[in-house]
Parts: sequence; C-alpha cells; structure tokens
Amino acid sequence: MRCLITLLALIAAVVGAEQPDAIRSVDFRNFSYPWPKGYTAGTFALVDGAVPLERNPQGALTNIGVSIGEIQYGDLTGDGEDEALIFMTLTTGGSAIPGLVYIYQMRKAGPVLLWEFETGDRADGGLRDIRIKKGRLVVELNSPEDSYGDCCPTKYVRTVYRWRSTAFAVESKQTLMLPEQ
Repeated sequence: MRCLITLLALIAAVVGAEQPDAIRSVDFRNFSYPWPKGYTAGTFALVDGAVPLERNPQGALTNIGVSIGEIQYGDLTGDGEDEALIFMTLTTGGSAIPGLVYIYQMRKAGPVLLWEFETGDRADGGLRDIRIKKGRLVVELNSPEDSYGDCCPTKYVRTVYRWRSTAFAVESKQTLMLPEQ
C-alpha cells in the first residue's frame, strides 16, 4: 500500500510539473484558428506556419494569406501556468499589413482560446510591439494621429491589459511619441 501511495505521489508530481509547459507542446504552426469577427466565418488552418495567398486565373484574390510571426509564452492569467500569445500577419493582396493576435490557455481538453483581436495596417493601428511583461499583456499599436500617410506613424498607443477572471481588461493606456528618425 505504501508503495502505491508513493507511486501515485510521484505520478502526481510529474504531471503537476509538466502542466506549466503543457501549452508549449501545442504545435501552433500547424493548428486551426477561428477567423476574427468581420472576416469569413469558420476557421483557417496553418500548415508549416502559413496559409498561402491565392488568386483566381483573372488575378482576383480568392484567399487571404496568413503567416505566423511570433509565439510567446508567459503566465497572463495568474494561475501559475503559461499561456501562448500568437501573432500572425495577413497578406491581403495589396499593400496593407494587418495582423492577428491569439491568446490560448491549456486546459485538460486541450488549448482554449482566451482572446483574439486584429491589429490595423502600418500607421493605422499596425502592430509596433506585443509582449508579456510581469503577468500583463502589453500591446503597442501605431497611431494614425499626426502620421505622414500609412507608411509613417509619429505616435503609438501602449495599452496594458490585465486578466480579470474571465477576460482581459485595460489597466493603462497612453499615447507616446516615436523617436525621430
């Protein structure tokens, strides 16, 4: 009986030790994601980190391209386990460069989407930086305010989000000047 209890304790310790890294075992480069609101309904599936842009024989866009940019891990919910922060860029067939952000948490049944949002295009809400810092989600988006067209923002908005039991909430938000080039 004592050996069985010791064995069960050892198994529980090993399983518990693996939990914080469980999200890291998910292959987000070969994974299906929901399209954000405003896009086509349903999902898209990355294969080797991408969905190719497709055009019909006349050259019209038939499928938006998607490419995984970066995956970060960190505890955003305060539960002691890492979440996955995935950033992707969209290829629209034109000069726009919008992005998609997904945040997943690992549960017993597998990865669960906590939040997804779209970033804008270059100076109009394009992603400048995104990171996990001290349990917070820090998102920096270029501001269209005082920009020199879509190419050249002069300001950006830094928004810090904190997990509040069921959703991310804005903790702070500030507009900052870009350093002069």
